[in-house]
Amino acid sequence: MRKISTPFLALILFVSGALAQNNNVVSAIKYHDEFKKFKDVESLRKAQARIDTAAKHPDTDNKAKTWYHRGEIYYTLFSYNWELEKQKARKDDQAKMTELEKKREAAKTEEEKNKVVAEIQALIKKHEEEAFQDVSLDELEASLESYKKCIEYDTKDDFSADAKKKITIFSTFFASKAVALYNGKRLEDAVAGFEKADEISRKYLGRIDTGSIDNAALTAGRAKMFDKAAELYNKLIAMNYKAEENLAYLMEIYRVSENQAKFVETVQIGRKKFPGNYNFIIEELNLYIT
Repeated sequence: MRKISTPFLALILFVSGALAQNNNVVSAIKYHDEFKKFKDVESLRKAQARIDTAAKHPDTDNKAKTWYHRGEIYYTLFSYNWELEKQKARKDDQAKMTELEKKREAAKTEEEKNKVVAEIQALIKKHEEEAFQDVSLDELEASLESYKKCIEYDTKDDFSADAKKKITIFSTFFASKAVALYNGKRLEDAVAGFEKADEISRKYLGRIDTGSIDNAALTAGRAKMFDKAAELYNKLIAMNYKAEENLAYLMEIYRVSENQAKFVETVQIGRKKFPGNYNFIIEELNLYIT
């Protein structure tokens, strides 16, 4: 029997190893498609396991296809978890929703029907917002990171256009979650959420999300997180973002937190930078009076 030479054996092992990893990508896509068709969560878990294996292996960790499908699978994981949270929220209002459905069927005029439909839509929106407060965005962030890597490795532009579009859309979910937390009166969580939205925007969109920083500062003030509010307002002022308005908010933060030294300093800065601003004029007069 002829012996196989060592270099040839090594080549066989190399090729079969590479094929095994490519098969992991193919299997991940197959399991993902099965989940989308049959909603079998076990298929989704298998898709996740296979794509993670491929993403860690040197034969497939530099392939755009690997990272694109990892992005797709992890977005599906996020969507699945969000749906579970929505089901929990709907469960609490099941009786109310059943009653509204009956009222819609019994409506005698178009006006009555539209009124009930508006109530149903408001209830659905409430469920979605409550669910968004509780769902983790870890899988969504993993999806964004995967799409980013896909673009990095996609020398033939097979996936980049779609990956870029999804990064743009999915990045907005972080600010939406922060808004949901704010509406749910979970102010400290909302502050962290708005800061995370800015972090995501910088990392994946290449731009500062000044709106989210502004919302974080406002929310921190309402949550009486005065040090955090001052930090965020100072950051916005340094970027010259609504500097006059935010300097006035910063002055108020120092007032309510009884930081007299910083309050006086901010009044003086305001009078110098914005001499016509009524708020700073009044506060300077009050300082002279007292």
